[in-house]
Amino acid sequence: MRLATQIAIVAACLLVFLGLGTVCQPSSSSLPPAPQGDPPGGGAEIVIDDVRVLLTEFLPTGYAEDASVDYSVELRAAARAAEHGVLVLPDFPVLVSRAAGEHWCVRLTAPTTIAGTTGSALVVLQDDVQVLRAEGVDGLVLRDFRVVGTGNDGAGLAHGLVQVFQGSDLRIEGLRIEDADADGIAVARVRGVTIEDCVVTNASKAALYVNHSERVHVRGNTVVDFGGHRTAANEVIGVGVQLSGNVDLVCSDNVVAGGVGVGILCNALAGGDAPVGNVLAGNRVRGVANPTNPGASSGIRLANGSGETFTQTVVRGNSIRGCGRYGIYVENHDGAL
Repeated sequence: MRLATQIAIVAACLLVFLGLGTVCQPSSSSLPPAPQGDPPGGGAEIVIDDVRVLLTEFLPTGYAEDASVDYSVELRAAARAAEHGVLVLPDFPVLVSRAAGEHWCVRLTAPTTIAGTTGSALVVLQDDVQVLRAEGVDGLVLRDFRVVGTGNDGAGLAHGLVQVFQGSDLRIEGLRIEDADADGIAVARVRGVTIEDCVVTNASKAALYVNHSERVHVRGNTVVDFGGHRTAANEVIGVGVQLSGNVDLVCSDNVVAGGVGVGILCNALAGGDAPVGNVLAGNRVRGVANPTNPGASSGIRLANGSGETFTQTVVRGNSIRGCGRYGIYVENHDGAL
């Protein structure tokens, strides 16, 4: 009897599909029983994987779209709500400032994607501040927005407008960093790093800085008008792309132009780990010079302050033009090609 009922239901549905019948549904006796009580897990809510949060939903009514009003509190609240999901920035600049007693405006501690458009920007009017700081995050994505600083000389400041410390699986894509008073993008001790298609202009120290990280790709970025930072010893230095103590790194197809100091620096910091298995390939470096400190002026510089000198660094297929005293400078990189 049950088989006959099922055949009848299928036949009726086929008639509907052919336009010859009415809509049919299984009888209540053939449906599975409705769930009773709390869902599995003691009543926990169903988690949607792709949480999507719009920053505009956290802004007050009549919000400003010209970076004239500080929305740091709202941005921090939206970032917390977007953890394990996506925070979408609006198509206009947003003014932010440091949190009370901190050197950062927004700190990320959970996997998050922050995405914007060509008009999206986070703007800070304070020196010595990290606009975005991530600590120990596995799975962070920053994509397609601007971060704008003050453009002042960041003497003695060890930070970046975008600062990522520890964690894994970091992707920074299509960011535009402008007027950093120290580093533009700074990454330290992260496993699995991709920085690509970013544009950094007018960074006081290093435009792109990656330190003691593993499995790193820095590719297709453009760095313009960097450097001129004064050290505590009153030396004028600057770096377009600084790669310090990294393992298994590829720096390729970047454009570095019009800066003070070194175009691309692959080195070990004093007392730090030596770079191992780094490849610098297909980059274009031009117009990088340091008239006041010519000894620290070169297109590509391999320097190593570590006791371990067998780095096996590979430099190939780069174009270097008009870069101070040295095109390529090599020191304490044994086994380099």
